[in-house]
Amino acid sequence: MTRLAPDLFSITDAGRPSSLVESASASTIRRFRSPPKSQFAAVSGGGLPLPWNGDTPASVVRLNRTMRLRLLDSSTHQASASFDPPPFSLAVLPGRPGQGREALAVELEPEPWARVVAEAAAARIPAPLMATIWIESERSVQRASEATGVAVERLVVDLDAAATRAVSEERALIQPAGARRLVAYARCVAFGDRTVRVASREVPTTLDLSPEQLTSWHAAALAAGVSLGAWINASLVAVRPGRQTWEAAAAFAGISLGEWVLAQAARASRR
Repeated sequence: MTRLAPDLFSITDAGRPSSLVESASASTIRRFRSPPKSQFAAVSGGGLPLPWNGDTPASVVRLNRTMRLRLLDSSTHQASASFDPPPFSLAVLPGRPGQGREALAVELEPEPWARVVAEAAAARIPAPLMATIWIESERSVQRASEATGVAVERLVVDLDAAATRAVSEERALIQPAGARRLVAYARCVAFGDRTVRVASREVPTTLDLSPEQLTSWHAAALAAGVSLGAWINASLVAVRPGRQTWEAAAAFAGISLGEWVLAQAARASRR
């Protein structure tokens, strides 16, 4: 690395930086005389602009050997840059993080939708997300029953118990850094999200689905010989409360709700 001349940058005895601001590359040095707070000192060598605060006392010059940049830092500066993502919120993202979403136009009936709103308000989950979980859980349990021969009633009891265990044991799970947002989503679904306010009982005209859900719902309606809207409303009527725990257990396991239901049904069929 190129060695900088001693007079290129210095810190005065009073703790204030000198009137020169240079880049870390001696071959492309550009000098700026006492830039005001609103200006930036350009950093050469392909670097980003470096903010300069002339009022900051006791600045410390650190040299980043990889990027060849001089960074100005102060232990007394109140503002701090945070690289942590904001807390996960179902009010901001009402669905699984990282999952593609497709808008499905629907005509929901008022009576089943009122059940969804009441359950969503009690669980502090957005009502459209609760409706999606209810419908997907009903589709999954019906298909798992057909595949394994386990009766739906027995399977629902087993799924409720398995989901309760999974949610109660979630803090003991090893959670890789890349799964933090999915785990945060699962916790919001399992225990509720304080940022969610379910106030409107207005029936929505669309539901946001993953491409897999959209395709499987169409296939299920076609197999039942009814329209998609009729199949969706019938699924909402058939569901019992508490299905959000199934979705939380599946998210904690890092798998889809349908895969989780089928795995539990396969275990039940061997007993």
